[in-house]
Amino acid sequence: MPNKFHRLLILVAAILIILPIYSEAVKIATWNIKKFPGTIGTEREDDFRKVIEQLDLHILVVQEMYSQGGVDQFLNNIMNYSSPGTYEAAEFKDGYDTDNALFYKNSVIRCVSHEEIIVPPYNSDELREISEYMLEIK
Repeated sequence: MPNKFHRLLILVAAILIILPIYSEAVKIATWNIKKFPGTIGTEREDDFRKVIEQLDLHILVVQEMYSQGGVDQFLNNIMNYSSPGTYEAAEFKDGYDTDNALFYKNSVIRCVSHEEIIVPPYNSDELREISEYMLEIK
């Protein structure tokens, strides 16, 4: 009987040691930021910051980003506003229309690759792009 009890005790101890390693969930959100930065990008930064600070995300994917300049602005003035260097942006690929961008907490996530998959139009003449991000938890 003591042998079974000792094995059970060792198992419980091992679980308690390992459990904290896997206990944190990766927090991901997606947000259509409506043609950012556009003509009023800087006017919307405070509102974006309030939401981002409350969410405390590991990964944020945004839609309707206009340009690399918009990615840099969002990264510096919103994602890294309170803690510079906390987030990085995946490579930005400027496509046919507004584009997607991805921001990630660099202490937890590593961006392995980013590809754009071109989708033929269904009901319009515009090509669509699907962003494929390969990420790795550090």
